[in-house]
Parts: sequence; C-alpha cells; structure tokens
Amino acid sequence: DPQTGDDPIVRAGRMRAGATWLQGLFARNNVRATFYTNGYNLLTGNRAQQRWLADPTFAWADRAHGWPSDYWATTPWFAPDPFADETSAPAWYFGSQTAELAAAGHRIESHTFAHLHGAFSEPAVWQSDFDAWNAAAQAMQLPPATSLAFPWSSSAGMSLAQWQVVARNGVRSLTRTNWRQERFALADRTTYAIRPLASTPLIAVVGDEYVRPQELVRLQQRLGTALANGGVIDLWAHTEEAVTPAQQRTWQALVDAAQSAAWISTVPDIVAYHAAVRQVRVVVQAEAPQYRFSVTNPTATPLAGLTLVLPVAATSATVNRQSIPVQDQRLSFDLAAQSTAQIVVMLPASS
Repeated sequence: DPQTGDDPIVRAGRMRAGATWLQGLFARNNVRATFYTNGYNLLTGNRAQQRWLADPTFAWADRAHGWPSDYWATTPWFAPDPFADETSAPAWYFGSQTAELAAAGHRIESHTFAHLHGAFSEPAVWQSDFDAWNAAAQAMQLPPATSLAFPWSSSAGMSLAQWQVVARNGVRSLTRTNWRQERFALADRTTYAIRPLASTPLIAVVGDEYVRPQELVRLQQRLGTALANGGVIDLWAHTEEAVTPAQQRTWQALVDAAQSAAWISTVPDIVAYHAAVRQVRVVVQAEAPQYRFSVTNPTATPLAGLTLVLPVAATSATVNRQSIPVQDQRLSFDLAAQSTAQIVVMLPASS
C-alpha cells in the first residue's frame, strides 16, 4: 500500500472520493464489481461505544513483523474509535456509502471486520471476526459474506483449523492471497485458472492483480493470458488510489479492454458460474442421421452463454427446437438453472 504512511483522516477522504469515482465508472460501463470491506465500512456510527472481538491487542502488529512501530502491539485494536457517527466523523464510518454501492448492484464482501492478519489470527479470533462482520452486514440488510479478500495478502501459513473456520462461515471464494512465497502460493497466476483450495475444496481461489498505472501494459497482457486460458483475474486497488488522473485512466483502459472480450462480474458470481459449469451433464442420444444429445444444468446458477465444443463439424443446430448458429464447432446458448436442453446438430452430407 503506497499510501500507508499518510495521515489516516486524509486517506479516509480519498477512500470516499475514490469509491465515488469508481461507482461512476462502473455505472457508465454497466459493470458490477466486488467491494471488499472492513467492519467500519458497514457502520454509520458507534455512539453506543461497542467493541468487537473483545477489543484485542495483537502482538503481531510490531516492528518485528514489518510494522513501522510497536504502537498497535500494545494498544487495543479499536481504541481510537471516536464513538461518533458518520456525520461528525466521516473518516471513521462509511455505512451510507457502502449502502449506495450495494444498491447500485455491487457485491459487498469481507476484507475481515478488523483487517486482521490471516495466519497470525487464531481460529477463535477468525470466528469472532466473522461474527462481527456478518452482524454488521445483517444490520445493513446485506447477506453474509461468501467471499474473502485477505488483508496484506496474509494467507501464508494458515492452518487447517483456520481454514475450517473460514469454510464453516460460508466463504466459497478467496482472493488477495499470498504471492511472495512460492510454497504458499494458492492462486494460479500463470493461466489464472480458478483453483480449489487444497485443504478445503469447497473454497475457490482467484488470482489477483494490483492495478497501478505503471503496470498497465503488463495488466493488459495478463488479461490476454487469462482470456486465452479461460481464466479469471481479480483486478483491484485501494479506492483512495482512484482519485488520481493516472489511476483513473488506467481503470478506464482496463474496463475497455475487458469489456471487448471478457465477462466482467463479481467474484462470487464468476466462481458460482464456473462451479455450475463443472456440474453440467451431457448425454448423447443419437449420432446418426442427426447428432442428438441433452445438456442438463442441475445447479441453481443460470448459465448464460454456455459454450460447447462439438465433436463433429456442423454449421447449425437447434436448442429446444430453436435454430442456433455453430462457429468453429462451438455452440453457445443460455441454459437456465435446474433445466435440460435438447440439442440437435445438423450434420453435413459427407458425415
């Protein structure tokens, strides 16, 4: 985070301004995004002087672990809370802005309530954090988190017990995982395939790329790599970075590049789509004189643009008796949730 040494009150103002600019960009381009938020993004105030996670002091927040001082290693985590509201302390509570983002169709997902370090937090702390995040979300009439972005990419060294807490709380996708140490690499940053978490296969891991203006050409190349391999990239930055003209131009260029060739959606929606595709069933019913088969989607996820590669050459086909063109032996159509389509492929005379 290049802004980490700046005044936090100034940073908070930039966070608000950057989120507003991104919301406008996404609205103009009909894009739904995922905003990974901490607990105070879900609050409109705290005049009741509530504490969370038993107001912990984290011993890992010290110089030995890369922090600029030992202040947080000896100070309760929520001690500076002004116990005010969003009107008098807009640098602290962001609930109204988060509600606007949700109303605009964006997904609000977890960056942990306390912005805790994943591997250094015991399972009980993880559970308390989920309880706090989901309770605050429920108060805003938002659903529980199903996706998690690790603060500081702090997934390296997570134990099975910690992962079990994450899975038990309904998380089905991860991003911002560790990328500095190969032995802890959970995400595929070569082809950008969605990977199941080895210890907990219910959870999918999505590769992420940090959006910075100096990285635009490389990011565009990475998008090309993901497209060529049918992969997925979570492009992200801190919202405060979106206030500079250079960052804004970079975001616009990436949205333009992705919209021309890819599907832009929220992390949970993309992960659910990929999971549903893996459960599609194809049953061949006849091979001559017509190639006939059924395609079943047993899941609750609609599959728009489902694409099949046909084993035979053909120029056209019917899907539930409606004619659909075939290009390069590829047949694309929409398959509703929990439904079956009947496909008939017209074979050329030579077949």
